[in-house]
Amino acid sequence: MDPSIGFAQIKISTFYWLEENFGYNIGVSSSQNREELIKRITDDEWNIRYSVFYVKLIEKEYKKKFLETISVSTLGALYGSGIDYEKRNYVRNNE
Repeated sequence: MDPSIGFAQIKISTFYWLEENFGYNIGVSSSQNREELIKRITDDEWNIRYSVFYVKLIEKEYKKKFLETISVSTLGALYGSGIDYEKRNYVRNNE
């Protein structure tokens, strides 16, 4: 179960992934436990901070891969599925 939570409807797994891989860019350390992570993700300020960083990350990675500016509809699709969707889907289907 991986619900989307908070103002920006960010998935718990995405929030955790951002903390673990980019926390230093956002200026935070990783949550010490799930309770702390849930507290952060339900706080509007934290939720928005992470989602804005995630949108910028999607935009940057898309431009690097396709050499063009991302459309709003594609950005929205990738925000919902995740920028590593293909890898996650591959791992999930080939476990």
